[in-house]
Amino acid sequence: MTTIVADFRVNMMVSDSKASYGELSFKTKKIFRCDNGDLVGFSGECTNALKFVRWYMDGADTSSSPEWDDGIFDALVMTKNGLFLWDKSLIGMEVDEPFFSIGSGSVYALKAMQNGMSAVEAVEATTKIDPASGMPVRVEAYFPPYGAVHRV
Repeated sequence: MTTIVADFRVNMMVSDSKASYGELSFKTKKIFRCDNGDLVGFSGECTNALKFVRWYMDGADTSSSPEWDDGIFDALVMTKNGLFLWDKSLIGMEVDEPFFSIGSGSVYALKAMQNGMSAVEAVEATTKIDPASGMPVRVEAYFPPYGAVHRV
């Protein structure tokens, strides 16, 4: 699966890079920047996750949802209005926390951050524990627009 961490305290989203396809694994991008500056990170089945990313980047029109395959996914979206957790329901649930994580390594990463590690350090540490997460770690900075709501 994956480890994605969003940290509003430092305006960044961090991911591992490992993806699997059958018996093969390879490095891939898991965080995408929208034209409006939002960051979208995903974990789970890639086909559905990438359909979500495209849908969200095209304006998130709930009247035209993607046709989903059987696989499940989660998406973490960092916006000027906060952090939101999405899935196939296409209803973004606000996460009212200074940092949050999704994916198979999420529990490890959250615990590491609760114990003082940065988001980058937490994902690096998680890649050593979670066999479904792997190096290198990728970082995307979030640049909130002027006047954005920002809670910590």
